[in-house]
Amino acid sequence: MAATAAALAHVASGFAPLDAPFHFHWLVMVPLVFAGEVAVVSLQFRRDAHVFAMGEVPLVVGLYFVDPLGLIAAQVVGNALALILYRRQSPLKAAFNLAMLTLQAGIGIVVFRLILGTQDPLGIAGWIGTLVAVAVGLVLASVLVNTAIVLSGGDLSASERIDALKLLTVSSGINAALGLVAVTVMWTRPGTAWVAAVPPVALYLAYRAYVAQREERQRIQGLYEATRALHRSPQVEAAMLAAVTHARSMFDAERAELRVFPTGPHGDGFLAAAGPGEHTQIIHRIEPDTEGETWREVMNSGRSRLVSCGSDQHARRSNRRHRMMVPVHGPGKVNGVLVVSEPMGDLRNFTTQDLRMLETLASQVTVSLENGRLEDSLAQVTKLKDDLRDRTLHDVLTGLANRALLWERLTEALETAGTEDRQSAVLVLDLDDFKTINDTLGHVAGDQVLIRVARRLEACCRPEDTVARLGGDEFAILLDHLSAPGDAIVVAARIAESLREPLVIAGQDVTAQASLGIALVEDNLGPEELIHRADQAMYAAKSRCKGSYQVFEEGIQERWMEAGVLRSELGPAIECNELVLHYQPIVNLETGFITGVEALVRWDHPQRGLLFPDMFIPAAEETGQIVALGRWVLHTACRQMRRWHDETTGSKPTISVNLSPRELEEPDIIDEVRHALAESGLDAQYLVVEITENVMLQPYTQVLHELKELGIRIALDDFGTGYSSLAYLDRLPIDIVKIDRTFVHGAALEQQSPLAHLIVQIGDLLGLSTVAEGIETPEEFQWLRQLGCRAGQGYLFARPMDAHAITPLLATNMKTVPLPLATNASATELAV
Repeated sequence: MAATAAALAHVASGFAPLDAPFHFHWLVMVPLVFAGEVAVVSLQFRRDAHVFAMGEVPLVVGLYFVDPLGLIAAQVVGNALALILYRRQSPLKAAFNLAMLTLQAGIGIVVFRLILGTQDPLGIAGWIGTLVAVAVGLVLASVLVNTAIVLSGGDLSASERIDALKLLTVSSGINAALGLVAVTVMWTRPGTAWVAAVPPVALYLAYRAYVAQREERQRIQGLYEATRALHRSPQVEAAMLAAVTHARSMFDAERAELRVFPTGPHGDGFLAAAGPGEHTQIIHRIEPDTEGETWREVMNSGRSRLVSCGSDQHARRSNRRHRMMVPVHGPGKVNGVLVVSEPMGDLRNFTTQDLRMLETLASQVTVSLENGRLEDSLAQVTKLKDDLRDRTLHDVLTGLANRALLWERLTEALETAGTEDRQSAVLVLDLDDFKTINDTLGHVAGDQVLIRVARRLEACCRPEDTVARLGGDEFAILLDHLSAPGDAIVVAARIAESLREPLVIAGQDVTAQASLGIALVEDNLGPEELIHRADQAMYAAKSRCKGSYQVFEEGIQERWMEAGVLRSELGPAIECNELVLHYQPIVNLETGFITGVEALVRWDHPQRGLLFPDMFIPAAEETGQIVALGRWVLHTACRQMRRWHDETTGSKPTISVNLSPRELEEPDIIDEVRHALAESGLDAQYLVVEITENVMLQPYTQVLHELKELGIRIALDDFGTGYSSLAYLDRLPIDIVKIDRTFVHGAALEQQSPLAHLIVQIGDLLGLSTVAEGIETPEEFQWLRQLGCRAGQGYLFARPMDAHAITPLLATNMKTVPLPLATNASATELAV
């Protein structure tokens, strides 16, 4: 702008002075320009102000009675004195305004002279030239001012822009007309020139009265809006924020604060503040010594204060040159202070009338805070009741519904089951091997598992479903308003799949899979019976296959009762030698040699016949009888293998025995294994201990290393289905990895699992042997050989058989077992 103004000054210098009756020296114009710029009316819009001065009057007079270059010089000097000495604007703002006013004068001179040409200055051309010059300057000033406001971060609404433009247009037009009147009087009757000063003075006073009335109306409107906002704020915090936000807006201030001290000015209090800039609506605790003394004086005296920078030490420290402070009264005392600081813009300060208006607002704040305290008290009582009820109906650890809330929802569902088209179901689930997680990682980690499981259950259900924790690791879910009974199975499958994903707890991968039971809601049932049904279905699923689900059906109850009978009979069965071992060969897939056998326990029940492990092992784990059962298997297997070694020649097979997590927890497990080897005389190198992936956690690491030091080998059973981690394989003393049957099946249908190939590669990379389980077809056998799997077992080679049946095989066919050729034998034909 400065460069443009200089260029216009150069152009203006080429115009000769008008042929007027007399001319003013440019220095005479300096006081007139100064007065025109000082006699201003400011229309404030938040941080920015539109200034309406009388500057057009001396400009118009100067167009006629001062040479062009002298007029520009008078504009520069007079405006600079007004902006710097009177308004005390910042250097940047003063430079901007001075450049804008100089540019406005320069373009006005050029436009006026171009239109006037050589015609009569007091004629129609002179009047038109004057008005157009002022209009061009008006447009230029509007564009520059609005641009500056936007660049400084301000933003005027459309209505504010229209208001400012209206007032600017009217004032500039009137100022230009008054200037022309003054020019005519001085040109035609120089002796009465003083009369020309009367209209501008009267107009200035009218401007001031209009703006004052307009600001008063805005204050009253702001007070009305603030009162409404306070009454709509039921909470004390909301009322405090509403008070400072509206106070700052009412008085176009940089900052407004409300300090409330419930215990008096010497105790801790609360501060709600709005401003400056974007820092609005902040509440935090304050200590009484963090602020100056003026606010405490207001609290002690109960009188309002209008503070300037020079009269308050804290105001000088905080760079707030002008503040209003009014007391906020409480019951019988002053409880706080409402402070409005730093009026925006540089053309106004707070007035006594502003202070009275702020006192009115403070009285409304007092009423609102008192109402807020009452409503807060009522709200606290209500919230306390809600919290107490919530605590009685929700689980403290997981935040899920508890048994009481589940019973309440179940009762409602059962009451309407026969009267409405309403289908509901209950799911009960129990985490598999949760005790192992608690014992290995600790109860804190166990609690984290329960919390994470709760979140996954919620994610698998709808918001209207009730997910509850019954206690321990047992959960229940009420699925209400189902479109079909089959939807419950879909949800159960989704939950089972979700819980198979490992959790990272205490830096370790933990799988918290669950077995689920499903029971459909019927109107003739009670909550207890419904949960009991789902519970029975859940235990049926767990006994069949962990991590699965089962829908309740009538036969389950009988089977459940039968399982209970088996649990009670298992202890005596161990003592009465009703358990027997069957053995399944492990075959080298390249040579056909039998390299080992796996010992598999069976229960030869006197009434029910031969029972397979899935019918009694879960019961043994639940009752703790798995320890005694496992020791019987270990000792029996070691003695039998030593007997076979004595009866055969050539390569000696190994014996594989499963150890459960519960057995590994026994403090004497190492001594027990050592005793079994010593008692049987079996060399430790021929004993293979099979563990599942859920024991690949602390503190089992130390136990496994101690077992390894005995000279035995350790096999990881069902690899890839539980806590699989390459870090564990690399850190633990694992010798053999057994590929689970789920990765083997499907080869005949060209659905080979890529995980099987990956497990073989991992074994080769870590120097581990790989054994495939559940080989049932020649296609599976050929596929595993192609993968490089070294050994395998399954019905394709031999079914598990008792010691008497397998002894001839080991004695006569020790060197080889004929490898299976292509055959149509199916798994069904080969299965037991």
